[in-house]
Amino acid sequence: MIYSKAKLAEELKSCELCKDKYGLAPFFFPMDNQEVMLITACPSFQAVYKPLTSVRFFRTLCIALFGEHGISEEAIVQFHIVGNIYWTHYHKCYYEDFFKDRQYKKLPDTCYKRYISEEIRLLSPKLIIVLGKTTVQKMLKYTLKKDELVSFDKDGAKYVFTDFPDTGEEERFEQVRDCLKQYITFNGNKPHNIYIPRTVDARAPKHTVHLDFELEAVIKYAKSLGAENKGNRSTVDAIKTSDQLWYEQIIVPNLKRYSIITFSYLFIENQIKTFLFDVFSEHNNSTGNTWRIIERFRTSNERNRLTDTAIGIKDVIESIENGWRKLLRDYLRFMIEESPFSYLSSKRELIREYDSLFQKNDNLRKIRNIIVHQNGFIHQGGIKTGKRGDFQNFKPLTSKFDGIKIFVNMVYVTEKGCDEVIDLVKNLVDFIKRIEKQAV
Repeated sequence: MIYSKAKLAEELKSCELCKDKYGLAPFFFPMDNQEVMLITACPSFQAVYKPLTSVRFFRTLCIALFGEHGISEEAIVQFHIVGNIYWTHYHKCYYEDFFKDRQYKKLPDTCYKRYISEEIRLLSPKLIIVLGKTTVQKMLKYTLKKDELVSFDKDGAKYVFTDFPDTGEEERFEQVRDCLKQYITFNGNKPHNIYIPRTVDARAPKHTVHLDFELEAVIKYAKSLGAENKGNRSTVDAIKTSDQLWYEQIIVPNLKRYSIITFSYLFIENQIKTFLFDVFSEHNNSTGNTWRIIERFRTSNERNRLTDTAIGIKDVIESIENGWRKLLRDYLRFMIEESPFSYLSSKRELIREYDSLFQKNDNLRKIRNIIVHQNGFIHQGGIKTGKRGDFQNFKPLTSKFDGIKIFVNMVYVTEKGCDEVIDLVKNLVDFIKRIEKQAV
């Protein structure tokens, strides 16, 4: 028995019940005194690289549960400790077969047996919502029919079981929202059963959907900052000191543009990693061909030299984490030069396009690192190239962006520089979408 909510959090953080899990700790939300408990199958791997608000299944869930209020800050905080929903999972970590098991048919029972009953006992929720056909089947020993909802009262709580909402059909959650009404309020109003139409193209490849959404977020974010940076001269007639003018005209605009640089690079990195995880998943590796790319990568990095053991999904994950920039190029070369029946076969111009894009992306990485680690400051002589602590090895930092200026000891970003970086993001997004569309 787990004797307190604090002990539960402690045990979850250090849980080692699953020997082959991926991740430092299981994915879980804080428990307080929430009246509603939500149980889904397992975490989305996208949550490793993207904030929850950028993960499509979370946005779909919010609209399904909260209707017209689903697109709001109030909806998001319902899953935080200050809200009234405790979200947990049937299985809380990324299990060994996660990438092979797209329908969760091999979902382990380890977490369910150890934690779910304890979570219910500690929280004593009034409403328990269970989503997902596999989760419902495992908990009820019953297979849901299409759009079916099962509910009953037990031990002082109301249980609601139904399938997870698909994008575009959240409207069928009217009954779930009716159950939630007495526990969730938005500015004094209960959730209404008003369906919010979605703009997602159901025929679009999944990465295209994510890329389009997040690209638009990048553009809107950049525009909002850019709009604030224009017309900084005050209409007030008060005389300003030279320091105030420096802040308004130089310091503050540069710091705001720094955020666009760092955000854009992280956007590029996470989108490519997510794409590669799908490319090298078991789903797309039915013949074993694509994992040859991983074997070569690991051999070139001397990772497989001491063992003859066949690579597994953990090796794939580690390779993507450490070498995503090179792996995307290796994947392109393999599909273009070595796979005659590939949808990319003989399209050599894609490699040249990739090299051009990633020369700029690598330059953006160096500029971003200076901003993140040194707040834009550059040591005299350039950036360090030797081992940590070796200050003798420097090389000049140059910019491949006309609007990003490398001064003697700092990076300065103009509005033009932001526009160039956003253009790079757009071009890389278009590149990935074109690669994926060829496979559809």
